[in-house]
Amino acid sequence: MCKTVNTRSTPNLRKRGGSPDSATSASADPKQKLTGAGVMPSFDHTDVSQRKFDDNPFMISDLLVFLFVGIPVMAHMGARLFASEEIGPVDMAVALIVSYVFVEPASGVLHVVLDNEKFNSWPLLGEVAISFQRHHDKPIEISWRPTLNFFLEPMVPWAIIGAQSLFIKNDFTVAVLFNLFFTTQLMMFAHRWSHMANSRKPPGVKTLQNLGIIMSDAHHHDHHRTYDCNFAICAGWSNPVMNWLTKNGPWDEDNQWWFTVLAGFYFLPLMLGAYRGELQMPTNPF
Repeated sequence: MCKTVNTRSTPNLRKRGGSPDSATSASADPKQKLTGAGVMPSFDHTDVSQRKFDDNPFMISDLLVFLFVGIPVMAHMGARLFASEEIGPVDMAVALIVSYVFVEPASGVLHVVLDNEKFNSWPLLGEVAISFQRHHDKPIEISWRPTLNFFLEPMVPWAIIGAQSLFIKNDFTVAVLFNLFFTTQLMMFAHRWSHMANSRKPPGVKTLQNLGIIMSDAHHHDHHRTYDCNFAICAGWSNPVMNWLTKNGPWDEDNQWWFTVLAGFYFLPLMLGAYRGELQMPTNPF
C-alpha cells in the first residue's frame, strides 16, 4: 500500500469514476478491499464485462501521426545515428538507459494531469483526460484492447518530443530521443500488463516485473485504491518521490500547475539545446 503520510489538513482523494458526476470516493467503495489472495475485486479477471474494450476515439489521428510524423522522424534519427561517428553501441545502450530514466517520472506527471478532472474542460487535453479517466471504471479493459490500438495511443505525446530531434545538434541527445520511442512503449505496456492475468502475460513479463524493470501488479493496484498515489506507471521507482510531492509539496495531485511540469518534460530537449547553444535548423541525413 502507499505509505506516504499526508500532512495536508484534508486528504484529497480522487473520485472513482471518470466523470465529474462520479461522487463516490475510492475510500468509500467496498470494491477497494483486498481479498485473501491479495487481488482487488475490481481487478477480477473472470469478470467478462471488463473484457469489452472501449474504442479508442483517437485511433485515426494516432495512426496518421504514426504514419506521417512518427515513422519519418524515426527514420531521420536512425539515418543520422547510423552515419554519426560519435555514436556507437555503448553510446546507444547508455542512451537507452537515459530514456528509461526520463520516461519513468514523466509517466507519473502525465498520469497526475490526465487523472485530474479539472482538465476535462480544456481544449484538446480535456477529451484525452476524460478518455483516460474511464480506466478507473474498468481497470481490466486496457488488457483486452487490440495491441495495435494500444501501441498507437502514445503517438502524439512521443511525436511532440521526438520531432525536437530535428533541431538538436547533439547526436547523443538524438540517440536518447530515438530510444525514447521504445521506452515509451515499454511504459505503456507495463501499465497494460499490470492489469493482465498472469496466464495472458507474454513470456518474460513476470521476470521483468520481479526484477523491478517494470512495475508489479500489486504496486499499480495500490493506485486504484485511492487514485492519489503511485502515479508513475513504468517501473514505479519514482513513486516514493511523487507520492511525497503530491502529499507534502507545494501542489497536491489536483493542482493544475502540474501541467507546467508536464510541459517542462515535453520540451526539455529544446530547452537543454537552447541552454547549451546546440540548436540547428533541420538537415537531411540521407
